[in-house]
Amino acid sequence: MKVGWTAGGGQYLSIRDNGPGIPEEEIPIVLSAFGQGSIAIKSAEQGTGLGLPIVQAILAKHGGQFILRSKLREGTEAIAILPPRRVLQSLPPGRGRPFPHPTAKELCLIICMRRRVAGQPRKRARNITYSA
Repeated sequence: MKVGWTAGGGQYLSIRDNGPGIPEEEIPIVLSAFGQGSIAIKSAEQGTGLGLPIVQAILAKHGGQFILRSKLREGTEAIAILPPRRVLQSLPPGRGRPFPHPTAKELCLIICMRRRVAGQPRKRARNITYSA
């Protein structure tokens, strides 16, 4: 995974794997709604074929770009690029954190809420440690 700045002041996120890859002629298929490549179909991979088209649509709504590069038997690289107008500038020092870390009590509450939604019985959380 790589994150960085574009020459124009935007930001990019690149994720690369070393999986089976996608044949070049199938890239338009996997970028279409419900599209799945032949390798995914042959290996009975679970999925709806919506993940990549959703990412592509979200980036397009923000004026960004989604690039998918792949080589058969070498792997795939997905690159998300956001334009400068969609990049959040960092806060100056001493202005607080934009995303504060939850307290230990908040983490326990989140865990209990997730168990309830999943239909699991409520349990007392024990031995939970939190470090910032």
